[in-house]
Amino acid sequence: PLKVLLRIVFDDAGNPCVSHYSYPRFTHALEWIPRDAKVSPPTTLHLDMETRTWYYRKTVLHESVKDDSEKETWTDATVLSVQDACPSGKTLFWRVQVSPKLFDSYKNPGQFVQLRMNDKDPLFLAMCSAPFKEANVFEFLVKTTPNIPWLPTVKSGTNVQLTDIMGNGFALEQFTESNTCNVIMCVAGSGIAPIKACIESGKVKSDIRLYYGEWTANDLCFTAAYTEWSENVNVIPCLSRESNGGYRHGHVQDVLEREDDTVLSLSCTAILCGMPEMEESVRTVLLRKGIPEKRILTNLS
Repeated sequence: PLKVLLRIVFDDAGNPCVSHYSYPRFTHALEWIPRDAKVSPPTTLHLDMETRTWYYRKTVLHESVKDDSEKETWTDATVLSVQDACPSGKTLFWRVQVSPKLFDSYKNPGQFVQLRMNDKDPLFLAMCSAPFKEANVFEFLVKTTPNIPWLPTVKSGTNVQLTDIMGNGFALEQFTESNTCNVIMCVAGSGIAPIKACIESGKVKSDIRLYYGEWTANDLCFTAAYTEWSENVNVIPCLSRESNGGYRHGHVQDVLEREDDTVLSLSCTAILCGMPEMEESVRTVLLRKGIPEKRILTNLS
């Protein structure tokens, strides 16, 4: 179970700062804040993802559930390198040296941590490196944003802190040699991070069609890896703000909607990672095209 996983900060006007956190899957959680909640901004709310219960200090805002949250344990880590992950510079690629204990506790692609610097507001980041890829090193994809002022100060040698591993990751145990099937992966933006870990983990033996959404071609991350993945992965970039002859135009869900139904089959499994709106739209398309709900996976399933 995921306990007190998300913090939402409210500004002086009482508006939630959506960009305060970086893990896009949680944006929809704002809808779970009770309409009659009396919160004096600026403040922070904590969310229990399992029960969809919001807490303010020690007061339950809705549902009679005891606040059994535990204080996060933070472990020191060191940033080894910071590089642009794409030509536009919209996203950064970090390599971070972590403790052996934390490294060994990362078991499944799709798991994530909180990362902060000097006790400042943390980011939620899924590892983009596969488990056990490089000893005591995690790789992260970090989207730049002016709402997190400490991000530009991070460089090689910067000391940061990480929480313990969070979440169960993708349920990849079904991908065994005796139960392989065609796999569709639908991602947008920084959602490509855990998908990279998923592909490079080697746990998915099937042929993969990866629909990867970004604004423009210059925003695409990990393009150098596409050739390495090509043995069983067909990367299909979907660009929403650029028409480019070599790519599909539109959001992932729009491109998927236009696909021939023969591309999708009842034996197909889909893995989704992106903004909640994108995930829900893609899920609707997949269900309409015959993929069962039980075969549509997310890293918070």
